[in-house]
Amino acid sequence: MLLNEPIEIVESPEMIQNEVQETPKANFLCCDSKEKKIMILDENHSIACYGFCLLKVLHGNLEISGYNLPKNREIPLFSPQGSSLLVITNITDEKSNDTIENIAKTLDKVNYLKDIQIKETTAVFICTKVKYYNIEFIENHISQHIFPKLDNLISSRIIFDPKEQFNVININPDWANIVDSVTTLTKLLIVGGKGVGKSTFLRYTVNKLLTRFDRINIIDLDPGQSEFNLPGCISIVNITEPVLGPNYTHLQQPERSYLSNINIGHNPKNYIKCIKLLMENVVQDAPIVINYMGFVHGIGINIVSSAITFIRPTDVVQLDSVSGKKNFITDINPRSVQAHCGLFGGDSTGLDFKTFKINSSSDGISGWSLEPRQVRDMCVLSYFGKLINQQTDCLTNENVPVYKISLSNIKIIDGQGNEIPAATVNANLVTLSTQIQNNEFFEIVGYGIVKGIDNKTKILYLITPETFDVLKNVFYIVLTSLYLPPSVYMTSKDDNGCIPYVMDGEYESLGRITKRSYIPFNKK
Repeated sequence: MLLNEPIEIVESPEMIQNEVQETPKANFLCCDSKEKKIMILDENHSIACYGFCLLKVLHGNLEISGYNLPKNREIPLFSPQGSSLLVITNITDEKSNDTIENIAKTLDKVNYLKDIQIKETTAVFICTKVKYYNIEFIENHISQHIFPKLDNLISSRIIFDPKEQFNVININPDWANIVDSVTTLTKLLIVGGKGVGKSTFLRYTVNKLLTRFDRINIIDLDPGQSEFNLPGCISIVNITEPVLGPNYTHLQQPERSYLSNINIGHNPKNYIKCIKLLMENVVQDAPIVINYMGFVHGIGINIVSSAITFIRPTDVVQLDSVSGKKNFITDINPRSVQAHCGLFGGDSTGLDFKTFKINSSSDGISGWSLEPRQVRDMCVLSYFGKLINQQTDCLTNENVPVYKISLSNIKIIDGQGNEIPAATVNANLVTLSTQIQNNEFFEIVGYGIVKGIDNKTKILYLITPETFDVLKNVFYIVLTSLYLPPSVYMTSKDDNGCIPYVMDGEYESLGRITKRSYIPFNKK
């Protein structure tokens, strides 16, 4: 057992400031016991965490990113570097129904803590080691270290109050007032430029609402950084569990998803049409939160204005940065929408919504952050990481299921709906679609990797985590802007000779090194 002395007590808890990129000090006690960490956190104190685990509250009340954790229930927590670390706060007050005797009984179950003297307002929780194969798959295919590497393989992979300089989540006190006003009739739209904290506010909002509602409907309109699905699409997702981690840790099957483009600047009219089509399938049976993209420059104000005419929000949260480059040229309100929606269409008649302007909580962040392209790669790796298990450590393993699809039963097309040769999709990541809506839009049901094509038998071999029930409704295989991370090609095991479609080195004639990061083939 490792028993740390309590850290210096902070006289008064303070909000974590962006300009000071240090983990918050806290009064806590940490005990290691094989695959668990027992944490005792004093009243009104917060502590940053780095890593991942299953967290269970034994006593007291804990809050993480707006979510009040229930007692005696294990909740998955992911707090990697590259994104802002999660902060655990003890919000236990003297109104707790637990008595000192009940706390003593709780700690007596953990016999080496039975003599610890604590107050009724002290929080006690356990962090249990857990193995996630999709997380290991991500780590094996990226060059960055996003979770702690512990020498002791028995201990849980989570560190509290880390000494390194990490970015730490900063919760704006004004957020709670906005979220508390949400009802089942609310459509809350979140807008702002790139890097202003839209994702952090979205997760906070979802977590806070789940303390009052059983389900939240998310309309994800950010194809570049989708929150619950792979990039390159817009979707409707029903959320019933808290989101305590970045997007690649909580991907899930959407209720409905339409193909878009990672860079909607290629065809903004098509993007607006996709939004219109998606909104026609929305049912207001729970609070709706809309995640919007960070395109604010040039025609960005025209695109968001047209989108709003089809979304018809009741409330808009506009996150503004101290850097004018990250903001729209004007405030988002009914008047500005009416003035700018004409370029891409939309009817602003009768449009009425309330706008909340709040300052970005990401200004001043100086620690290392993952680039958007890296996060997209990690989402793809997480999705296909569902195929990894104890017997399967890579996608080329013989235990990975491969589906045989007759080329006569499907059409192979590009993102514009044009038929393309089957060889074009070989060894590529593809989108699986059930139909083309109005011969113009693709409804997505999943994704796959074309492992090979037999031209003699006209059979396509597909790797995908989707089930046969899903695949039997797939009629289109679409080659889109979403690509398979190069590391997947280059870290194949048990392969001899050259790897198809992969070169060794860089094209010097291009004058620059490609931004697509990869793990060298000989990496151990």
